[in-house]
Amino acid sequence: MAQASTLQTYTRARELPPEVWLRVFAYATYIPGAYESDSGQALTAFARDKYGISVHRRHREATDLMLAASRVCKTWTPLITEFLFQYLLVESGDHAIEVVKVLGRYDRDAVNRNAAGRWTVRLELALEGVHRWEDVHTAALARIFEFCPNVTVFSTAFSTTDASLFQGRR
Repeated sequence: MAQASTLQTYTRARELPPEVWLRVFAYATYIPGAYESDSGQALTAFARDKYGISVHRRHREATDLMLAASRVCKTWTPLITEFLFQYLLVESGDHAIEVVKVLGRYDRDAVNRNAAGRWTVRLELALEGVHRWEDVHTAALARIFEFCPNVTVFSTAFSTTDASLFQGRR
């Protein structure tokens, strides 16, 4: 009897409308202050995390959760894309090149119908230590902005390198 009840629960989960799943995913991936651009108080509280340790941990947890959820069923995969690409964290020049490759794959993917970059709200450049930032990395960062037309927050707040290190000749 208990097994039949569990089976009914699982079949009913598939009957939930996508809007409900979107709200669940939004709640599960919420990072306080990450998408704020108007509230000075929220920006100050967000920036108190001097090296971005807490924010980046939350970002990693949200990303891991969405990657795992994307493997649950085919119905969730297009819904989860929004949350996977909402906050892009670029940790090096080579990482910027990899992000461009992924955004390009989604852009050409007819199954998703829409480019994943349209969901990006926050783009963060968080370079640690000394990086050799070259023109190819600058070009990759420019391509990321092309793929992500709706970015409202661009941050270098948690970069430990000087901004002049990643300014190329252009």
